[in-house]
Amino acid sequence: MKKLICIICLCVGLLGVALPVTLASGAEDEGCVSAKSVARTEIWKAITSGAAGSASVAIMERGKLVYAEGFGMADREKSIPVDKNTLFNIGSISKVHCTTAILLLVDEGKISLDQPVIAYLPELTMADERYKEISVRMLLNHSSGLPGTVGPNSFGFAYHTEFYKDVLEILAQSKLKHRPGEMAIYCNDGFTLAEIIVARVSGETYPAFLARRIIKPLALTNTGLGVGQRPATATIAKYYTSDGKAEPPEVVSLLGSGGLAATPEDLCKFADSFSAEGHSLLSPRELSESKTEQPTAFSDKLKGLRLTYGLGWDFANVRPYKEQGITVLGKTGGTGNYTSMLYVVPDKRISVAVLATGAHSGAAEIADAVLAAYLIERGLLAKKDQPQQPPLKALPAPLELKEYEGYYCDGNELVRMEIDLEKGLLKRYALEGSTETALPAIVYNGGQFHKENNAVYFTTVEGKRYFLQRSAIFGVDMVAGQRVEGAAEPKQLNVVVDGKQWLRRNVKAYEGTMGLTGHVITSRLVQPCRVTSILAALN
Repeated sequence: MKKLICIICLCVGLLGVALPVTLASGAEDEGCVSAKSVARTEIWKAITSGAAGSASVAIMERGKLVYAEGFGMADREKSIPVDKNTLFNIGSISKVHCTTAILLLVDEGKISLDQPVIAYLPELTMADERYKEISVRMLLNHSSGLPGTVGPNSFGFAYHTEFYKDVLEILAQSKLKHRPGEMAIYCNDGFTLAEIIVARVSGETYPAFLARRIIKPLALTNTGLGVGQRPATATIAKYYTSDGKAEPPEVVSLLGSGGLAATPEDLCKFADSFSAEGHSLLSPRELSESKTEQPTAFSDKLKGLRLTYGLGWDFANVRPYKEQGITVLGKTGGTGNYTSMLYVVPDKRISVAVLATGAHSGAAEIADAVLAAYLIERGLLAKKDQPQQPPLKALPAPLELKEYEGYYCDGNELVRMEIDLEKGLLKRYALEGSTETALPAIVYNGGQFHKENNAVYFTTVEGKRYFLQRSAIFGVDMVAGQRVEGAAEPKQLNVVVDGKQWLRRNVKAYEGTMGLTGHVITSRLVQPCRVTSILAALN
């Protein structure tokens, strides 16, 4: 699921004095020394910097738990450290469980991946006739075109019992953001519909189906509903705000998209089921299908390598590993209060999982570093020196980039892009109504702009302009935003909304603060983008 932003600043003095708890049994595995060192160094760095409150890590090879360790306090008030059974919400890693549930029903002949979704959910309607073209496969590879996330009352501290009803009602009033299959843009709503399909086709509740068909067969004793829905006897990693107070245990009602909790060991066990030699739940055909790259019509329009969604997986191939002949599947996860990362090398039956409290813990980067260290120790990956690169010097940008100036939806923000050709700078301004706040400028060098360790660039596909980012970690290009084009005949609202305050009528008492700053919302009008007359010189 796309990450909800929650600014975290934890006081180091509140972390307690608990030492990390080593969970692996028996003699220490000599092939894991470097990986352990990397895990300990990076996780403690995240905790002491305030990026994470606590964390847990595990490495599994060929069904054997090689290393597992907990860090920080699960419960500060009771002085309980993170241990082997400490639960963390796993966020969007839950999508792989949901995909597996669908593929189990495909194996039984009850679902076809390329059948329209309305064949299983005839009550689904949208204010866009193209919705009838959405297939089950498109729900799982993010290419459906659905708006994104039905979030009201779904992130908080109790389960939203009318969630399915709300989703269908909101989608009935919504339009697609692109035609089905055109491109893959991360979308939680697709997995919510997949969750509903599993319940509808199986005749069971979604949690009951997971428990019977996935959790029990794989002996995932710590996997299940989110931390806020677990019994009081369970040890959960509490999330603490910057003032040192614990928030109530978090509940994410989007179960198929991001509502499960687990331990790193359980995630590694689950990941091992995607190895042909592991305890696979799926037929060879569907097991292969789940790991296959899912290209779209947009995929070959990028300058670099595309983001290789699998079915449920964010990465059917993590490019830096693929370059050395190693296939790695990867899935990130993030909720308001937790972050997570799961990697598996199916051909070698090696899996790594990192779970943490805190929305900016760096779990993905930590897991990547741990996996690389372990593969190097095992002689499966060549060590690459990465010399420190000096900051890039801004160089003048070409004239044609001026046509990309304008408003873009960059993540959760509307951002105005302005390009200073002479200074070689991409200037960005976050908008809140008519107020603009300058964001750090990005320098131009070598044919593209550069943001920290990532390269960014603009491209045009079928007359639409896009802003893309190349991930240094994953080695792929991802769409970060599309330019908002002005309407030829803009319509006017019947009422004045600029500066007006609104009280949400549908909010539940248990809704959290992950998605909103409050329940009173101020509406603003954004003025149309003004593109400079330099465009005339391009014609």
